[in-house]
Amino acid sequence: MLPRGIWIAFYVFAFSLLILLLLRFLPVPVTLMVIVSGSMEPAILPGDLVLVAGRSFGAGDIIAWCSSPFYCVVHRVINVSTDHVVTKGDANPIPDHPVPLWAVKGRVVAVIPRWLWIPLSISPLAIYIAHRWRRIYMELIQISPGSLSPAYALFISYVLLSSIFLALSQVMLSIEVSPPRAPRIWLSTSYIEGSLIYIAYYPEGLEVRVGFSCHILDPMRIPCTAVVVNGTLIRIPVDPEILWLAASNGTPLRIKVSLNLTRMSSLDGVYSILIPYEPISIKPINGSAYIENPNPYPVIISYRVLYADRPGEAWRESTGSIRIDPKSSEKIGPVDHVYVLLDYSYRIQGRDISGRIILRYG
Repeated sequence: MLPRGIWIAFYVFAFSLLILLLLRFLPVPVTLMVIVSGSMEPAILPGDLVLVAGRSFGAGDIIAWCSSPFYCVVHRVINVSTDHVVTKGDANPIPDHPVPLWAVKGRVVAVIPRWLWIPLSISPLAIYIAHRWRRIYMELIQISPGSLSPAYALFISYVLLSSIFLALSQVMLSIEVSPPRAPRIWLSTSYIEGSLIYIAYYPEGLEVRVGFSCHILDPMRIPCTAVVVNGTLIRIPVDPEILWLAASNGTPLRIKVSLNLTRMSSLDGVYSILIPYEPISIKPINGSAYIENPNPYPVIISYRVLYADRPGEAWRESTGSIRIDPKSSEKIGPVDHVYVLLDYSYRIQGRDISGRIILRYG
């Protein structure tokens, strides 16, 4: 007979394995799944056991998603959007259909090879049968209703239930056979960073190869250049003066782009890009006005300086304008008088902004 401690360790291992397999039917972030197909080869082989834990993941991670408690898929993430995730088996020719984020069970954090976990899980049963085979044989051939001892009844129930739960834990990873679908492409997002416009796409069965035509339509029609960053993203440099025209008028920047795609296809698109605006900072410091422009385009500020040297004296004035380059600062002054006021105005987002600050007062 084996020592009692070894039997206890075997039972604890078997019980823990069974509990982890059952967790896939509960809304918990930890579970075990058995791989039954080769769509993730060579990273994961059929028969391997994967540990799924946690829900944070990104492109390149392997996740498990389930459409029902009895149908799950373990594939690699290739794209994550606001409410969907797209996966693909490493050995599969095409991606899976988009899956809602709520269907994701978790991220694969460990892979236990089949040559390791299968012997460990069946060794308690094999050792028990090897040590008790004569008694088991005699007990089984004499089975009649009411004659099976509770110990062997429990043993047989354990074997049957373990087999059932092991079968239910398998993950359907076979390559899906579906009718051919026409390649498609959607606009994912568009945004501006500095003086660069970015347009991102979500393609299905396509990639962006090269931009062969680019024109800015508004606020004025001029040619531009579309640079392909990768198969899903293009970058368009824009003169800051053009950005300023759009920002001052409060109109979006309209760009027309023509792209060459894979599969002998092309894409023509017209996009409206909203130009961001951050407030201009104008502060009086030691008789001067310090002006800071945090925007990616220049701003032209018109100003009038009112000054006097004695109370009751009529205000004298001087006017001018100053250009503040993108993400830079300038100053007006200092004005060497006892009383100095500064009126300023500029146009942004289609409206006139004006104000007055005190540079000196006595």
